[in-house]
Amino acid sequence: KFDLKNVKAETVIYKINGKMTMHGRSKKITTKASLKKVPTGIELFSEFPLNTDDFKIEIPFIVRSKISKNVNTQISCVLK
Repeated sequence: KFDLKNVKAETVIYKINGKMTMHGRSKKITTKASLKKVPTGIELFSEFPLNTDDFKIEIPFIVRSKISKNVNTQISCVLK
């Protein structure tokens, strides 16, 4: 139900479905993202958690007990 013509200068939150691929592994994700029109294109920002096990991201043994397997991920970009 997304229409590019509806993106305006005011920030609007959309529910986005997609696929994240890292290290040759893919996982479907659903998250909320803010979109707004800027002079250079469309600005997109989103924050969501990812599990390192889902993408074969290895945490070194020496710090494994101090780092969570769930990491906060941010995407901030301008779509042209």
